Amino acid sequence: MRRCLAGIFLYLISGTAAGAPELVVLNPEPGSSVAGGEPVIAVSVPGGIVSGSLEFKLDGVDVTPRVILSGPLVTYIPSPPLPPGTHNVEVKARTPDGRTLGPVSWSFTVERPKLRRTTIRGEVGLELMYRHPSRPIPYLPLWDNRIHLRVGGTTGWASWEGSVSLTSREEPWLTTEKVEPRQPLNRYRMKIRTRFGELVLGDANPTLSELTLWGKFVRGLHLKARLGPVGVRFIYGWTRRTVPPRIREISPDAWVDARHFVIEGDTLALSPSEGVAWDSSSVIRQERPGTFERKVRAVQLSLGGERFRAGMNLVNIWDDTCSFDVPGPLRTLYRPKHNYAASFFTELSFGRRRTVLSAEVGGTVATDNTFSEISDTTISSYIPRWTERFIKVNASTRTTLDIRSIKANLIPRLYKLGFRSSLGRAFLKVEHYRIPTNYVSLGSPQQRPDLQGWRFRLRSSFLSGQVLLRCGGERYHDNVDGGGPVTTTTSSWNVSLNLSPRTLPEYSPSAQMEFVRQGGRNDARGPMRLWNRTENFSFGLGAKLPTGPLSHRLMLRTGYTNYKDFVDPSAGYETRSLMLWTSLGLPPPFSLEFTAGRTVQRGSERNLKVGLMRVRAMCEPGRWRFTGELGTTSTSDDLGQVDSEKLSLGIGLRYSAGGSTLEFTARLVRFLDEASEERSYTEPLVSLSWRRRW
Repeated sequence: MRRCLAGIFLYLISGTAAGAPELVVLNPEPGSSVAGGEPVIAVSVPGGIVSGSLEFKLDGVDVTPRVILSGPLVTYIPSPPLPPGTHNVEVKARTPDGRTLGPVSWSFTVERPKLRRTTIRGEVGLELMYRHPSRPIPYLPLWDNRIHLRVGGTTGWASWEGSVSLTSREEPWLTTEKVEPRQPLNRYRMKIRTRFGELVLGDANPTLSELTLWGKFVRGLHLKARLGPVGVRFIYGWTRRTVPPRIREISPDAWVDARHFVIEGDTLALSPSEGVAWDSSSVIRQERPGTFERKVRAVQLSLGGERFRAGMNLVNIWDDTCSFDVPGPLRTLYRPKHNYAASFFTELSFGRRRTVLSAEVGGTVATDNTFSEISDTTISSYIPRWTERFIKVNASTRTTLDIRSIKANLIPRLYKLGFRSSLGRAFLKVEHYRIPTNYVSLGSPQQRPDLQGWRFRLRSSFLSGQVLLRCGGERYHDNVDGGGPVTTTTSSWNVSLNLSPRTLPEYSPSAQMEFVRQGGRNDARGPMRLWNRTENFSFGLGAKLPTGPLSHRLMLRTGYTNYKDFVDPSAGYETRSLMLWTSLGLPPPFSLEFTAGRTVQRGSERNLKVGLMRVRAMCEPGRWRFTGELGTTSTSDDLGQVDSEKLSLGIGLRYSAGGSTLEFTARLVRFLDEASEERSYTEPLVSLSWRRRW
């Protein structure tokens, strides 16, 4: 591109009539070449133009709706990017005094991108950790070893990345302990990205929408593609692997009745995890539950661009009941699913997505027991027979739609409406939602079923960033379909304020408040009764205290919580907390941090006290780093039910050179429980890690 940074080239194009007003072409220069496909096309109209009279064409296509007019300046950024080659621009407008500008035109050339050099980057690491407690601690392994490898790079047309992460909690060869079958903790991932989309093979946490699929672990294939205004996303894989149950058969000596049996003279009762064989010859006990392989397939189709987008989501999950055999007497313990969730969404944005309006409506069909047989009593005029081809239908099948009345579905039962806007230094987000009782999907965990309400969030800064204000609120109620006897309403509000005064730059006070109210009514028309109320308040003060060339940093925070239960007053409590953190200004390479805190919770029948203290020292001479840490935590109450102390002492050593880092840590933990001495233990822990980047 020719010189247009030191001073933008002003190319004057005059109209055919004498004395006609002028257009000033700012960028790109006529006949010039640009390196990228997204140049800023800019024209200046010194005399101004009449609103609605502008016509802006690029390669014969009218792009006026996407042109930005700011005073005498007219700008446009091509979207999608322009392909290599010569492109023509034509502009026409009318001045406030009625004179015509243009049409005027010029051309520029988009150069072909140069082939980029292939680059490769990566990281490999190994971490070994061993602990040896004085007593066995449930669900805590002795070894926790990990290996990870990540490699990525770019070529002339794509970027790619692959990663593998293995842990001793799943890989037997990384530990000396027995590894029980469990859901996957290892991670495998391969991603390829181009200008048309991306492909992920292996593990991912895809997000379609909060109502259908939102951040759920899926191992399989994830394809995202976009061709012009059309977008497609496809997901296929599984979100839970097969874990067979651990089952043991017991042969009773005699039966007392249908639920009691005798073994070695002891009379035992059937537990919820036990069943009886069909001939009553044995009791089948499930010592560890199993999980079916849960498969997922999802698709998203969208149409539109930056200003408007619409589409649909469809998600299907089902449990493979053939992944392991379940004994007949234990089938009541399992409720395999075969569910569908679908939604239609639309999005409208303004001002380069500074303001966005969104809406999503949908429904779900959930079958919670695919063991059951389809019967004529289930298939009726309300559930047509043709549904057998798509979904397992039995007595547990539920839907968010009203299958008896099509007109009733004109008012959506499952929806979410949203508005967000960024104006200057302020950001506002408002949502209104309704989640029916029978809502079942892989959506956001926050979108719980049987709720209807709204929430908002506001963030803004004032006085050139010296004041930061955050506030939010939510109000919702359950029993949205009216099937329950009681309706619960919950309201919550929060406000926080942070100050950074320029007159006192060494101080930064902050305050937070939160109020939560929960009540309910036994009748939709009855009076609201307040059940409980929670009030939270906290105040913090940060300070920087200079002492010569060095400075000390301090943070003090206090908090207060008051919970009142109007149904059971004895459940109420009051909590006060105080936390202090300080970093002493020591000459390099030394640093010292100190943390102390105390929390007291007072109830009608019990007072609980928690205290903590932590000291951390560090020295970083060159490529070395030495650390030492001492911490204590104590918990007690006035009833003697809790009385424990925990002491932790640790040291660390790290050495870095080039792209390699070697680190060693050792820690000794002593836990003493005066109320229950069998819970006391001593635990030494050592770890060694190495990683290399290139």
